Amino acid sequence: MTENDISSLDELVKNKELVILHADKGGAVVVMDWNCYDNEAHRQLGDARYYNKMPLDPTPVFSAQIRDFLDSAVDNGIITSQTLKHLTITDPARQSIYFLPKIHKDLLHPPGRPIVSDLQKSKQLEQANLLLNSSVYLETQFAQAEMKAANLSRDRTYLQMQLKQAEMTINDLTQKQSDLQVQLQTAQQDITQLNSKLQGKCCPVGWESLSPNCYYFATSSENWFNAQTRCKDLSSDLVVIKGAEEQEFIKNRKKRGWAYWIGLTDTEVENTWKWVDGSLCSSSSDGTV
Repeated sequence: MTENDISSLDELVKNKELVILHADKGGAVVVMDWNCYDNEAHRQLGDARYYNKMPLDPTPVFSAQIRDFLDSAVDNGIITSQTLKHLTITDPARQSIYFLPKIHKDLLHPPGRPIVSDLQKSKQLEQANLLLNSSVYLETQFAQAEMKAANLSRDRTYLQMQLKQAEMTINDLTQKQSDLQVQLQTAQQDITQLNSKLQGKCCPVGWESLSPNCYYFATSSENWFNAQTRCKDLSSDLVVIKGAEEQEFIKNRKKRGWAYWIGLTDTEVENTWKWVDGSLCSSSSDGTV
């Protein structure tokens, strides 16, 4: 730009009879007669359907109410004193209104689109709207809350998946436990059957069996008492004959020339014979002692 161009623009800006604004649409720059612009502004502001003139500026009242609310937030531990200092606007800007010409509707006498400005320039600083910092703070808090909520939602989904997997694992383990219990019962039944089959067949070395008992035929005891003592040393006792089969079994295993002590005695009352288990001795019809 030449010096003449710059000088012309400077004079144009300083001309109080003109208004230079952006068009409402299209990005064009509009130079309007001040009176036309002022008439359009009064026309709109005079429409009681949309605008009412206030007797006083409500900004100081609003400012006091907001400060009381913020002080209460500090007292209740919601915000810190440092945050209070940041949110407090000590010299709030008064909002102003201006109108962007709608030249796409009327080129010569364009209606205006009302715009309310939140900021105004002072000589040394840009004064902020009363709620600007609070709005930015709340927007930040909401964004953080939304992020936490999203994280919690993801965590919830993950935990639900983990819970479902745990439930499946528990069900699987429960089924396995049930199967093992069946197998254990079967094994116990097999052991019981095997024990029944092996009953009387698992006597110690040197003993002989007649189900369900084991018998040891000793030849070294000199008297009945020594024989009983030796039996007890072997965790046993002298035999108590309870039937013909058992009596025949013992008789058949008696070695020639040897005698064996049995569990029959009259040590308590002479000629009153008792077995070592305390039962009385009596003859039976099958010839058993």
